[in-house]
Amino acid sequence: IDKRNNVHIFQLRKLYYNKKNIYNNEHFNKLFDANIKKFKKTIKGNHLNKSLNYFSLMSDWNPAEMIGLLPKNLSYDLYNFLITSKTWSKQRSDYGGDIKINTPLMTKILGRPFIDVSASLRSFIPANLQTNLKNKILKSYLKILKNTNSLHDKIEFDVAFTCWTPDSNKEIFNRLHKFGLSINETNTFSDDLRKMTITYLSKKHNFIKKIKKLNEKRIKTLESKKNNNLENFFILLRDCRNYGILPFAHAARYAFIAQSILIYFIRKKIITQERYDAFMSSIETISTDLIIDKEKYTKKLLPKNDLIKKYGHLREGTYEITKNSYSENPENYLFEKNYEKYNRNKFQFNKQEISKISHIGKKYYDLEFNKFIDFIVSSIKERENYKFEFTKNIDLAFKILIKWSKSKKIKRSLLSYSS
Repeated sequence: IDKRNNVHIFQLRKLYYNKKNIYNNEHFNKLFDANIKKFKKTIKGNHLNKSLNYFSLMSDWNPAEMIGLLPKNLSYDLYNFLITSKTWSKQRSDYGGDIKINTPLMTKILGRPFIDVSASLRSFIPANLQTNLKNKILKSYLKILKNTNSLHDKIEFDVAFTCWTPDSNKEIFNRLHKFGLSINETNTFSDDLRKMTITYLSKKHNFIKKIKKLNEKRIKTLESKKNNNLENFFILLRDCRNYGILPFAHAARYAFIAQSILIYFIRKKIITQERYDAFMSSIETISTDLIIDKEKYTKKLLPKNDLIKKYGHLREGTYEITKNSYSENPENYLFEKNYEKYNRNKFQFNKQEISKISHIGKKYYDLEFNKFIDFIVSSIKERENYKFEFTKNIDLAFKILIKWSKSKKIKRSLLSYSS
């Protein structure tokens, strides 16, 4: 469709349909009109002087990848309950961002899960900044997206400044000065971003320790004889949100900060891109453990049931109940013949790298070299490990719902459409 609303057709194909299916056009039109009204209402930027807002399928928690472009009801509602209705804003508020807890991040328009980009961007701006400056920064971010809409899936790297590194002042000025941010405003923004980041780093243990309670609560729920199956379904998901997803959200933020520091090292030529890649590949996560355990199984060093017990709760579509878990199809996911072999990559920083990194750690982050590197490594590992843990609750909740549906003679495929 061009600017004059002329329709240009490039390809025609025969459309096959089942004549038995009769569609209610009136019902469809009502739903379509309701979605258009909803879109017009939400697009008017509730976060910044009624300025135009943006909605994206891939920004911030990336629903397009996690639940798909057209998620079914249960998948969408589950993702919304666990993450985008509350947890995301709680984590950003804990971080020090300018966001009210319970601010919704995701909305469904014509069946697609869109992220409120304005709310996302605002959540990364330090709350302690003056309102006029916060608004100016947000407007600058939105203008960047307007000029280059291909950046919707790169917001945290190429649009917003979400954490501080020693060259943030320069980077902020280079990116935002053309949108009217003065030198003084740049300095103020950079200073508050530094305070927010350093304060957050000092609270790491407090924010992620809740994950330790998740397994304990999961066992307690399953052993309890007070609750029926459906009650356990909701308890498992609530505990997953509070004791699994929230610590994971914090772990993911710490991992992003760690990665940002490493990218800063590349910018300052402290390490090369090749050294960065080698360092990252040397970090062993739960994915590494799976590869190693598969090798142990093939060498008969690990029993089949142990492998299933450890990894059986995983599934390709974490939030989609119709997708088989690894335990439901172990031959395909755990015992495939052509699995990836693990090559252990040892990494050591050289003397020159250690000297420069030590200087940065002490001067800017108040951390000795070993503690500085330990923060980076542990943050990246914890992000993967915490996801591994909270998905256990989702898998158990799905098993409970599937068992209940069988007792009611409801097909598993239909559970996807429940909400």
